[in-house]
Amino acid sequence: KVVFDEKTSPKFPFLRLFDASNGESSEPEYFNGKNTLSEILAWITSVSGIKSTKSEVVAVTPKTWKQVVMNNKKNVLVEFYAPW
Repeated sequence: KVVFDEKTSPKFPFLRLFDASNGESSEPEYFNGKNTLSEILAWITSVSGIKSTKSEVVAVTPKTWKQVVMNNKKNVLVEFYAPW
C-alpha cells in the first residue's frame, strides 16, 4: 500500500481534515492552498464552518488521544511531525 506519493501529497507540510464529529474519522478533505496561516484558517472554515476562536497547544499521547482529539464537543487541529 502506498502511503505517500506526489499525486496525493504534493508538498510539505500537507494538511488533511477529518470529521470526527460522530466519534469516527471520515474521508479526509485535502488542502491545496498556500501554507500560510490565513489560507489554512480560511480553508478550515470553508470545509467545516468552524471559525478559529482560540489557540491552545497540547502534547497528545496515545493515552490522551481519545480524550483530546476524538472529543466531539470541541474542534481540534493536530500537527504530526518527526523531530529529525
